[in-house]
Amino acid sequence: IGMFGKIITTRILGVNGMSKYILSYPTLLLFINIAGFSMNNTMSKLVSEAIATKKYSPKILLKKGIKTTLIVSSICIIIYLLSIKTITSFLLKDQDLFYPLLVGTFLIPLVGVSDALRGYYNGLKEVKTASCSLLLEQIFRTTCSIIGIFIGMKHSIIVATAFLYIALSIGEIVSITYCLI
Repeated sequence: IGMFGKIITTRILGVNGMSKYILSYPTLLLFINIAGFSMNNTMSKLVSEAIATKKYSPKILLKKGIKTTLIVSSICIIIYLLSIKTITSFLLKDQDLFYPLLVGTFLIPLVGVSDALRGYYNGLKEVKTASCSLLLEQIFRTTCSIIGIFIGMKHSIIVATAFLYIALSIGEIVSITYCLI
């Protein structure tokens, strides 16, 4: 599904739009990975050990994991927002990437919370729930990307690129909602 979305996105955005997206995405991904704190694997291991030893409640571990993720994400967001102008000016050397990267800020805590929830379900050996949430995320991400690009291209390539990051956030929100329900 992700590959299907990338093909359509590439055809609609063109070379210039995809170069903006590809240039900005690794910067955002760095902060997402730092904020994510490898929470999926950590939660999975801790929850499965808690079930085996019956020492801790898995739900308490989930709450603490989400709390930790939100604290680390908040610190990363502050650093990200303080350095985003410098990153676009001196490292990426493209001022147009400021707004897409700014919109991508919302993605940082969402990925961490989503990883914590998926790790929780993987630790409970409810892989179906984690897999369905990932599938729903991909479907919504692809659909919203295509719709957002069509809307954004009416204005500019930068707006269309920003809509790609909004689509990523919508996909994560759908995944989180599914896991919580």
